[in-house]
Amino acid sequence: FTNQRYNDIVQIIRSIEYTITDKNRRSDISHIQNSFVNALSILNTKYIFTFAPLPFTNLQEITNSNGLRIYKNPFVFPRFFLTNDITSAIDPKESVFQTMSSSLIYKPKAIVEQDIWQDIKLSSSIDNSLENSVSVITYDIYNGYEHLEVTSDREQLLVASENYNIGWKATVNDKPAEVIPVNYYAKGIIVPQGKSHVKFTYNSPTAVFWRKVTLVSMIIFIILSFFIIVVTIKKPQFILKWQE
Repeated sequence: FTNQRYNDIVQIIRSIEYTITDKNRRSDISHIQNSFVNALSILNTKYIFTFAPLPFTNLQEITNSNGLRIYKNPFVFPRFFLTNDITSAIDPKESVFQTMSSSLIYKPKAIVEQDIWQDIKLSSSIDNSLENSVSVITYDIYNGYEHLEVTSDREQLLVASENYNIGWKATVNDKPAEVIPVNYYAKGIIVPQGKSHVKFTYNSPTAVFWRKVTLVSMIIFIILSFFIIVVTIKKPQFILKWQE
């Protein structure tokens, strides 16, 4: 389910990694640290495995065995989170990259395309008796299926820190919901106040097309195979009649 937008952020991480491993290229180490950790957080990356030491004070080294180091990112975004801290941007890519270059992101944020968000108005009503929570009931990423139970104290944006793709569809309490790009590469939907059952399903239009092509090809193959078998069985009779 990776896409080009995901790879764009990965390239930022790789360029920073190249910078920190080259002592001659280091400039503002605190700025580099923040950009690196923010990029990891946006991509929902909790652990880093590396043979090179990372001079980052905001990453926790949890093990070092035979040169293999494992670092933990304490600022990682949850895989699914609710937020009403939403910024609409004309250029979401530029906005996300600016966010990565700023101070450490302690609270998950959402950046969406202005054209998509301009017609969406969230209710300001708050129910203080409710606590925001997202529970995963079923998670089958290989088959593109996610079932969540969400409790929201207000109308909010539910963000899934996974790649957006037009093949993703969603329902909220069995009603269709629009899936929108969030944070340049991820996806999200609006959930109402209260408890909701949210389902994400993935069905690639390209995959559907080729499945149909495969089905038609199988039908044609079966028909041709049946025809060849019938002709093969009757062929000796034709020869016998011709000899007579």
